[in-house]
Amino acid sequence: MVSTKKFTATIVLIFVLFCSADAQIEIFDKNSIEKIKNGTTYVVVNDPESIYMAEYLNVFRHYWTIPKDVQFLKESDIKSKATPGDSFISFATLTITSSYGATSIEHFLYLWVPEKSYFKKHRDPKTGDMDGIAKIEVSGDAAMIRQTYFGRRTGTDSVDINGPHVLNCYPGMLKTYLQRLGALLKTGKKINYYDEITDNGQLKELPGQTLYCNTADFDKATMFSAGNNSDKIGKIFEDYKFPYQLLNDKELSDKILSENKPFYFLLFVRAGAGKLICVINSLTGDVIYLRRHSMSYNLKSGDLKSLYKDISKAAK
Repeated sequence: MVSTKKFTATIVLIFVLFCSADAQIEIFDKNSIEKIKNGTTYVVVNDPESIYMAEYLNVFRHYWTIPKDVQFLKESDIKSKATPGDSFISFATLTITSSYGATSIEHFLYLWVPEKSYFKKHRDPKTGDMDGIAKIEVSGDAAMIRQTYFGRRTGTDSVDINGPHVLNCYPGMLKTYLQRLGALLKTGKKINYYDEITDNGQLKELPGQTLYCNTADFDKATMFSAGNNSDKIGKIFEDYKFPYQLLNDKELSDKILSENKPFYFLLFVRAGAGKLICVINSLTGDVIYLRRHSMSYNLKSGDLKSLYKDISKAAK
């Protein structure tokens, strides 16, 4: 398999791979925290002064506590701002093409540090200048998937994390990702992808609690089309017999940020050649349930039925 350790924020990379990733967060090397704890993390965005980014910066500063500071930065300013010990978080895209010609697309937040040799080059960073620390997979909508697929020959991708085509990356969701990433980095371990996680200790609490769900997760999307499945949500939940409540992106995000008591929410991620179905603890960011399904791209009734069965089993 070709290494996926190095990526770039604005270059769509084309790799030939023969298998796909298996979870939302990956940490590439042991003791990676040592590379970033004494510097500043710069979050690469189009407009650091945008009022729409203020809440994101607040979340980064409250929940990304490993470095000494967090700032927003334009990509064009990296060469003038970067110093040894600094790290960067960029929105990145990976296009994967198998030996049979099948294509899958990943969108993710990419944490990286410049290679030591970069500081002698006095230019914008290229792919080979980036030493990958970790990545967090997120979903792009159908429009972004098409843009990535057809734009891969141009090699450009200038999307902010608060853009309209990035799903499940509102400030509340971002908070849980940063909590989980920080906790994993503190273990000092290399974290590979998982096919499944089942935390029966927390999962058994769900029969008596409401599972909150993002309505955007139920929109059907493929490489070339999209559709609203709002009229089918009831059928998708037909075999999920425990309480649930639908919220839009902002409602769920605000609830995550404002609630002082933990609740659980469903997270759905289109990840490469498949999908992830997760249940997240809103207070800690813990993933208490994870299932990956290859060659399946939309949330289906069978996914909720399986979740219901696993919750019922844990509650016995």
